[in-house]
Amino acid sequence: GKGENSISKVTTFFSGLDRLGWGRFMEQNQDSFEKKLTALQDIVARLETGEPALEKGVELFKQGVTLARECRTELERAKKDVQVLADGMWKDFDTNEGGNGSDPRD
Repeated sequence: GKGENSISKVTTFFSGLDRLGWGRFMEQNQDSFEKKLTALQDIVARLETGEPALEKGVELFKQGVTLARECRTELERAKKDVQVLADGMWKDFDTNEGGNGSDPRD
């Protein structure tokens, strides 16, 4: 029926992403993001102890700010990528199922 057709389209959509190497791309970026986030957490923990001398503390703070910016940029990029993919997927469903042009998420 109509529901089975939708499931098939979703499966096809995600398998198409896999063929394009999206999974490897996401794994590589996730690994990079996770490493940066872990490094940022380590810096925060060290700064919270109050242990580093002023000069070292300032250097750690600078590194932390840089890592935080890089993590935020990666998150924003991932959010945009997911939104573009989701928007395209919803448009495909609407077109292929004779929808009325409204977004089914509304």
